[in-house]
Amino acid sequence: VRTATDGELIARLEREYMDMPEIVDTVNYVDRTFLITSRYLPGIADFRIYHTNETLVQDGQLLWRPEERMLAGRDERSWYNDAMKSSSPLQWSNARDNPKQIVITRKIISASGNVLGMVYILLNYDAVFGELLDHPFNGDGSLYIVDESRRILAASDKARIGSLMLSKEWPDAGEDGDEAGVYDLTQVKELLITKPLSSHWNVVALVHMKYMGSQNRTVLYLIVGITLFFLLLSIFLMMTIVKNIVRRIRKLGSRMSDLSRGEFEVNVRNHEKDEVGELENMFNSMSERLGKLVEGIT
Repeated sequence: VRTATDGELIARLEREYMDMPEIVDTVNYVDRTFLITSRYLPGIADFRIYHTNETLVQDGQLLWRPEERMLAGRDERSWYNDAMKSSSPLQWSNARDNPKQIVITRKIISASGNVLGMVYILLNYDAVFGELLDHPFNGDGSLYIVDESRRILAASDKARIGSLMLSKEWPDAGEDGDEAGVYDLTQVKELLITKPLSSHWNVVALVHMKYMGSQNRTVLYLIVGITLFFLLLSIFLMMTIVKNIVRRIRKLGSRMSDLSRGEFEVNVRNHEKDEVGELENMFNSMSERLGKLVEGIT
């Protein structure tokens, strides 16, 4: 899109050239400006700028004119004419001779609305969709990316690439193609989920029900495990608190026995500021007071 909307490129493509220095200057501008762009995206196998300006040459690097050559598994001129007839300026498709490659085209349109040419990008399939669609749902399902014409652009099952998808959401998808090129999902018993994207594509997920059952069991086991963990943790904390309180009360009872035998110097060490701590402070104060009273009486 950045290349196709470059104002300087548009001006140079619609200009009529009269001498070779102007042509060389345009070729140098294109090579200098868009050579970095051609290497910017990961997985680019080929990057071209097509034009139909008869006064401008094709240099065989970035500037090209549609001729009788093979391009992505089809005739270059017929591909160019079909792309020009499309109502959408930006198109994605799969290379006919190699399903592991993706063709992206973007029309170059002047300010007056005239189509001056086409930006052509050939991408490696694995660089764009490889990790995204590799082994989805732990092998218990499939993922598909479907364009606005319901043709499969990418799939975890690469044999389906290029087919038209027929599903409950699109029951008439098979009308545009032959039966051999249609992938019928209307009668599947698996869970079928579709998610539309802003690009007018759809992500289609086909999940086996046994996978959903295993996921439900996993969630159930997880809930039970978490519940048991917190239950055991609560019991452990309660037992710890109770043991601490019982130990301190027994220690206080032992010191009271010492006090009853006339040992008024006894006291209870306490570092807690809770109810048992208040009792310990009161006991220490009482034993000190009793010791002073007995000493005074003596």
